[in-house]
Amino acid sequence: MANYQHSTDRSSSSSPFILAVLGLDGADRALFFDDVAGTSLPTRDDEQHTGSATAARIVKTTIDAQDLWLIDTPSVSSDGELIRAVDQALEDEPGQVQHTIQAVVYLHDISEPIALEHAERKLATFKKLLSPSSQGSVLIVTTRWPAFTATCGTTEASRREEELAVMYAAQAPTITVRRGQDIATGESLYSSAVYSFLNHAQVTVEPSRELREMIIRERPSSGRYYEGRPNDARERDGQASALAAELAALKETLNKQTSELEQVTAQEKTLAEKLKHAEEVAEQLKAQLHKTEAEKQELRQQLDEKTAKNQRDQADEEDKSCANLNVLDAHGGFPLYGAAAGGHYYLTKCMLEQGADPSMRTLFRWTALHWAVNNEHDDVVELLLAHGADVNAVSDIGMTPLIMAKSEAVRQMLLEKGATA
Repeated sequence: MANYQHSTDRSSSSSPFILAVLGLDGADRALFFDDVAGTSLPTRDDEQHTGSATAARIVKTTIDAQDLWLIDTPSVSSDGELIRAVDQALEDEPGQVQHTIQAVVYLHDISEPIALEHAERKLATFKKLLSPSSQGSVLIVTTRWPAFTATCGTTEASRREEELAVMYAAQAPTITVRRGQDIATGESLYSSAVYSFLNHAQVTVEPSRELREMIIRERPSSGRYYEGRPNDARERDGQASALAAELAALKETLNKQTSELEQVTAQEKTLAEKLKHAEEVAEQLKAQLHKTEAEKQELRQQLDEKTAKNQRDQADEEDKSCANLNVLDAHGGFPLYGAAAGGHYYLTKCMLEQGADPSMRTLFRWTALHWAVNNEHDDVVELLLAHGADVNAVSDIGMTPLIMAKSEAVRQMLLEKGATA
């Protein structure tokens, strides 16, 4: 256990005010102890070889007849280890008095992100350290202002400090948040913050001349002055500074939102131009499609006319064969049978008009209607039926046109003409 006594010439009371210091370690912690207690605090690294790196250390000082014990807490992994280290340090003090922690000072890095869960965990630790009658005696001191404001600006640092105060106040209204460094000069305000906190906690301490000077130098944005009574002019200056900072933050937000709006407007303009171009392309494609459809219809019409002409020419070529239309040839067939089976509409029509028998049968009892149906020449089927072809003709193997029909349309034509089987 390492104890560091900062002695003064003033007489002190017998009951010390005990304050535990948590949070930032290293140089920041050492600066705090040097400023508040006038003691150069060795770093924990210097004590690794002694095995006391995880022990709590008590630094004793006196502020105008009031004993003040500052407990330098170690960085440990659990609240249990922290409390055991603090209890051990207090137990090692001579005398039979049972000492308790009356206040906590937490050194908070202003650049550290603020999270509700983090704050709640810290509060739980503070409550375990503090005595039942001192649960609200917590001072949060924000540090490392110069480095943070140099990169992120004073406005952002002040906003973070305000959010920190609001977050802790929502959990425990008696918690105080103070600034540990002057923004402009980087000068330490730890002594001023601790004295103001102790004075607010009604500790009987009359400020020394040195502390008075430090309090006077403190910036108005800290929100408190301790010179016996509030200074109205300084309070108004502090309010004006806070409003100016708030106005600057609002202006910065407005500029950012304006920039974002301009970007959105530019994006909307680009999208509108792309949409217009897409609509123009769609209209061009639609016009091209209509043109292609018209050309397709024209080609279909030309093809139909050419096909009809070819069929007429074929019919004309075969006119001379119509004289023997109802005579079986050497193979047992007849002209109408071949024309109908082949789908030659005009030739079939010519033969029927010249007297061909629509119900004539081949040697094997097949009719022209049988094979017009089988080969799906619907127009020829309709033509034969119109000229009275026998819809119930039975071939030598028992087949009828209705049996041979492959489409519902042909079946309906046959049934309408009286087909029964």
